[in-house]
Formats: sequence, structure tokens, C-alpha cells
Amino acid sequence: MATISTAVLNCVARPTHARLRAKLAKLAAVAEAGDVEGLKAIDINRVSTSPKAMARHSDRAIMAIEARRAGA
Repeated sequence: MATISTAVLNCVARPTHARLRAKLAKLAAVAEAGDVEGLKAIDINRVSTSPKAMARHSDRAIMAIEARRAGA
């Protein structure tokens, strides 16, 4: 369903952002499961490039899941 964008993957691929990889994996799994509440529960501190990209991914996944549900 929701895939991680290349921009997000490139950001967390850098050694300085290694600490974010586990959170990104969790974000991807929750988005794939279609769990809106789970996505909203993941705390993302939007202070630097990688977290901002992850937050955008999360926001877009939430919008896509909700749109899919509304159309069903």
C-alpha cells in the first residue's frame, strides 16, 4: 500500500541518521497495515531533514488510508 519515498530512504541512509532507521521501519510497517491511529501515535520530532521527510510520509499515508476508506 504505502511505500517509503526515495527521498526518505536517502535521508536515513546517511550515517548521521542511522538512529532513525528503526522508527522508519516502524512507520512503514504501520502504514502498510493501514493503521491510521498507529501512524498518529508515532512521535516524530520535526526538527531536521530526515524527521521532516518521515513526517511528510506519515501525513500522506494517513491521507491515503482515510481517502481509501471514504471511497469504500
